[in-house]
Amino acid sequence: MLVKLLIALMLVNPFGMMINNSNPTNIGSQIARADIKEWIIEERPDGHVYKRLYNHTTGKWETDWIFVR
Repeated sequence: MLVKLLIALMLVNPFGMMINNSNPTNIGSQIARADIKEWIIEERPDGHVYKRLYNHTTGKWETDWIFVR
């Protein structure tokens, strides 16, 4: 009787013994996240426009000022 019950359970979920649910709370901690970056545009008094890339995640500039027009 016990053997038939075990066989029936294996047919329903053949991988039931192989499931590893040791720590389900770490699922979200393995997601890679990209830095948040923004182009800062500046129009100078001489009429020229420059841009510079700022990384909000690190709090640092990514580029020097680049002439646009």
